[in-house]
Amino acid sequence: MKIIVLQGNSGTGKTTTIRKVFQKIFESSGKIIEHQNEGGKHEVDFKAHLLYKAQHVFFYSHGDSCDYLNAAIDQFRTYQNVFNAQFRSVLICSYNLDLKGKARDPMNRIISASTYKLIDKSVHANGNIEEQMKLNELDAEKIFSLI
Repeated sequence: MKIIVLQGNSGTGKTTTIRKVFQKIFESSGKIIEHQNEGGKHEVDFKAHLLYKAQHVFFYSHGDSCDYLNAAIDQFRTYQNVFNAQFRSVLICSYNLDLKGKARDPMNRIISASTYKLIDKSVHANGNIEEQMKLNELDAEKIFSLI
């Protein structure tokens, strides 16, 4: 079980970057098992499950809610326990660094996972949208290389 966390502040492009990773896997012959929009603060948040190169890849972009993220971690661990002998699996999720107090609980659970990697979201200093899109792409490539 591997968990990859893209962490950053609100509005830095975490969901956009995770969606780019999802698209890259899908375009590289990933098979969609499940995909649904989550709603939440931003209607672009989603969760998905793909089969890619003999491993199950789970996506969860709704990092603004500790309840949703805890549920995603529980679902991922349950799936991993059931199919551990047959498949490798990866959870790719976002985490909002603006969360405080009890909302940090999902991050503590992730850190206790057997294998995890924290990726800091790259942010363009002057807010240039075109440059930020390039950084989103670079972050997506970094995550994709870890799968």
